[in-house]
Amino acid sequence: MNPLRDRLVLALREQGKTLKTIGEAVGLSTEGVRRIIKREELLKKERSEWWYGLSARARNALANMNLESRSAVEQAIKDGTLDPGDHPISSRIRNYGLATHLEVQKWIGLE
Repeated sequence: MNPLRDRLVLALREQGKTLKTIGEAVGLSTEGVRRIIKREELLKKERSEWWYGLSARARNALANMNLESRSAVEQAIKDGTLDPGDHPISSRIRNYGLATHLEVQKWIGLE
């Protein structure tokens, strides 16, 4: 991964350049250019998700508890529903222990 080259690839693509033209300009195959563009599209999509910044473990635990927004997670922490062992619901959720709870609290900003 070369951040400068990747930014150039994205800038050239935004200008409407073809994959072949971009590849010739930066010394990559059209497939290499396509991969850079696809990776950026996926990262952009992920950054827009409400759970961005959480580990896969934390995301899965929250999904298993049917928490589908940042505000729902914050409310669950505040009312005690989301606690790593004391609440009947969260204590049954696999992989929601103290480390995950601390990660979620930090993500919410309730450290």
